[in-house]
Amino acid sequence: MAIALAEIEEKVRELSQSDKAALIRLLIGELDGPPEPDVEKAWIAEAKRRHQELLEGRVKGVPGEQVFARVRALLGGWAVRCGSRARDRAIAEASQDRCP
Repeated sequence: MAIALAEIEEKVRELSQSDKAALIRLLIGELDGPPEPDVEKAWIAEAKRRHQELLEGRVKGVPGEQVFARVRALLGGWAVRCGSRARDRAIAEASQDRCP
């Protein structure tokens, strides 16, 4: 298995950026499994509800710059505590505040 994996890695490194991205999407999709029924409808309903809350002034939006600055700060903190490779893993496991 290790030899086969090494061969696969070598071939993947030869792919273009767009082909690598497509492969990643495919593999993540397989790991996630089939979509649950009505998930898309539920997300659309949630987005509409949140949009309505913004329009009615019941909630206040946060500028994207602030959101991304906070994410960068959080990921930077993980990298300091856990090492430089932590950022890559932290993106995949961002819901947990521990070293990935």
